[in-house]
Amino acid sequence: MTADSTVAVIARPESKILELASSDHAIYATYYDLVGGRSFIPQGDKWDVFRVAAEQALFPAYKEEIRFAALATDGVGLTNYGNCFITLRDEMIAHRATVFEGNVVLRLLDTHVKDLINLPKGYRAVWGERAKLCVAKLATQLDDKTTQSQYSGILLKQGATSADDDFVEVHIWGPITIRTMAKVTVVKELEQIRTKALRDRLNKHNVAFQIIK
Repeated sequence: MTADSTVAVIARPESKILELASSDHAIYATYYDLVGGRSFIPQGDKWDVFRVAAEQALFPAYKEEIRFAALATDGVGLTNYGNCFITLRDEMIAHRATVFEGNVVLRLLDTHVKDLINLPKGYRAVWGERAKLCVAKLATQLDDKTTQSQYSGILLKQGATSADDDFVEVHIWGPITIRTMAKVTVVKELEQIRTKALRDRLNKHNVAFQIIK
């Protein structure tokens, strides 16, 4: 497994995957879609403020169109965001995705807005050059004793909370639907009836389904 073969993975609860798999017309909603449609009430804490500030700095005038994912080697994403993981089709996102060296909101807390606007080299890359960004970030954590089985845990470190996660963030411009999905991975067994419902809906759209116990 090399950084060139990594995939973009979105973590969501099983109920949200079922919604996306229900129709070709169901679109993965952004934070701004939910707030603007009055189907989600912001918590009103500091994270709402930091989120908007960070995303406005990095995605000026188009932050509402960005969907977020994590770079992974094995189809398993950030467990703090859900127990189901959507692996996106490379051919559906390669032309509209970039990668960032970490969580953009946490990056803002470590620096200043102006540093997000004028990023130094090595912190952001187009999808086709994600391997270079991974090398810039992680090279010091690798040596001749590092095994291939350790790569996934180095690239994506699960934290006790989402603020403790360490990963390469993927930014995808534009809609994501069931047609953008290559595979769904579940990290623990669901109820039998839910497993069947999810498998059947995904099979209908030729999306692979995997359970990791």
